[in-house]
Amino acid sequence: MPRKSKRDDILRTAYAIVASDPGGIEAVTYDRLATETDLSKSGLLYHFPSRHALLVGLHEYTAAVWEDKVRAHAGGKDADALTPRERYRAMLVTMSEHEPLAELMVTLHSRTHPDFSRPWLEVEDRWLPRSDDTATDPNLLAASVLWVHDHIYARPLAEGNRAVVVEKLLELIE
Repeated sequence: MPRKSKRDDILRTAYAIVASDPGGIEAVTYDRLATETDLSKSGLLYHFPSRHALLVGLHEYTAAVWEDKVRAHAGGKDADALTPRERYRAMLVTMSEHEPLAELMVTLHSRTHPDFSRPWLEVEDRWLPRSDDTATDPNLLAASVLWVHDHIYARPLAEGNRAVVVEKLLELIE
């Protein structure tokens, strides 16, 4: 059985704090992590010598978890083993799922520093068409709205409506 990584445990705990505390990312502190992981602050500092390094790790962890979801919708294949349409289909299906608010919070936080956005851009570059390229099919970009809908609007998208939207988008990219 592989040895559990303390670094991964710390990052899982940091994500759980973002998910459970109204303070979100600001609630992720060395004190809180030390309490919840039963590690000393020096043990935390060994893995993450600064808050910035900890937040970079949180973004890397969350982006990797998100990419694992996309890969699962691609039959377990990596992006480079798929055609562009297969990649976009896997991403569309992933984006159509109701994602945890914590994932959106971490994603939004990535815009605050280039080091935080790097892991997200790496995942996007592997799986998505460029949204900043006017030659990109707008039908492929529409899926991103599904990903945030339930966190932006007061009324969540009814599952039946979500299924219809996903079906129509899949038809458009096929």
